Amino acid sequence: MARKENIQGLVVVQFIIGKDGTIIDPHVVHGIGGGANEEALRVVKTMPKWKPGTQKGQAVNVQFNLPIRFLLDGGVIEKKAEAPKEVFRVVEQMPAYPGGPADLLKFLAANINYPKAAKDAGIEGMVVIQYVIEKDGSISNAKVVKGIGAGCDEEALRVVNAMPNWVAGKQRGQAVPVQFNLPIRFKLDDKKSNALPTNASPLKVQDFKASPNPSKGLFNLSFRAEGKATNIEVYNMAGQRVYQQSLTNFDGTYNGQLDLSKEPKGEYLLRITQGSEQYSQKVLKQ
Repeated sequence: MARKENIQGLVVVQFIIGKDGTIIDPHVVHGIGGGANEEALRVVKTMPKWKPGTQKGQAVNVQFNLPIRFLLDGGVIEKKAEAPKEVFRVVEQMPAYPGGPADLLKFLAANINYPKAAKDAGIEGMVVIQYVIEKDGSISNAKVVKGIGAGCDEEALRVVNAMPNWVAGKQRGQAVPVQFNLPIRFKLDDKKSNALPTNASPLKVQDFKASPNPSKGLFNLSFRAEGKATNIEVYNMAGQRVYQQSLTNFDGTYNGQLDLSKEPKGEYLLRITQGSEQYSQKVLKQ
């Protein structure tokens, strides 16, 4: 088909050379169509084992880009290999989102739009995006490694590709490319409850105290309100509920402890609810 339609050009196949020299996850990152992409991928898959790369004397996985040029003259295929690019998975200084995990959660919460098809079908779950954080902090080779469909995979991928540059990872003081997996949860209940209902009214709360604030995870919580059924909930900045306590026999005074020790550092929204009335305060885990 490529010859018939006079298609020629460069196809780039990316793959990983495993610790045993096998070819892992070959896929086209730049194609020209006309069947050339499939042919280049077929040839790469038939290659014999390579000699694996090494790091500190140990065999390691290495990402490799192989450009294959299709030329019509004589049907010649030129192959010119690029120098292999080593992609790390664990380094001495891991990459970091600018501002830290709390700002990453804020970015996701502000930019993710729950796909209508997923809402209508009641689909929720975890999408995992894998990508490489390059030496300059830019995002490359983002792809879905675990999806739930209904537009959620595409939405998660879109948001990851829109992220600002990260602080690059370092090995022996030098910036290096690092592979990263980012789980993004789509949850209808949490997504809906991230905003106050339009008919919500302020809840009268007195003597509210959450201390220490900031805290390393344990907050001493106390407040007074009308004595009736009360809910205490905590949400992260992605709108996901991480804590809930129902006080069915609330007598008007609360003294207890809020445990966020298993949650990542960052800002959280504490919400006290009685019916349609709500009271909110932010707490910070350091």
